[in-house]
Amino acid sequence: MKSNTFLITGVGDMDNPVFRQASDSRIKVILNETEKIAAQNDLDRKQTMHLRLLSEELMCLVPQLMQYGSATFWIENEGTQYEMHMKVTPKENMTFAKKLPEVGEDAGIGKRVSRAFASAISMVTKGKSCMWTLSGYIDEVKAHDKMNSPAWDELERSIMAKLADDVTVKTIGREVELIVTKIY
Repeated sequence: MKSNTFLITGVGDMDNPVFRQASDSRIKVILNETEKIAAQNDLDRKQTMHLRLLSEELMCLVPQLMQYGSATFWIENEGTQYEMHMKVTPKENMTFAKKLPEVGEDAGIGKRVSRAFASAISMVTKGKSCMWTLSGYIDEVKAHDKMNSPAWDELERSIMAKLADDVTVKTIGREVELIVTKIY
């Protein structure tokens, strides 16, 4: 099953009350769609809350992702696997700084996802492909025995890391897609 697809454009100055109201209303529509999908699939209250929380976390990333171009959002499910998709089509003639912003060891998951997204946008504009996953990042933290580090503490505090079964940022042709996966 696939939800309605929503176009997200025009993210601008969050200090502008007109923009903030339009943005808030767009997010409410997407969160309502999340609850609609949950109801159509007979998810229980806890499962519905988890799906909504993951959608809220994804919506928190919208301002960072929209700087690269317009996006579409939808939810898909096959059986007990749910995926929240946000696909961004980069603006034409987009230029990037030579170096991506640094992400320290104590950076939050949102910043890590945003950096992975920026990296993927940079790659796709060069005709290259790439993929980053939260599960891969977690494996890397574990492999380097950093389970007592600020990076591990951030994973422990992150709603997205706790609730999602995975988060993927990947290039698809000339677009970049962010997928949050939840399996019940």
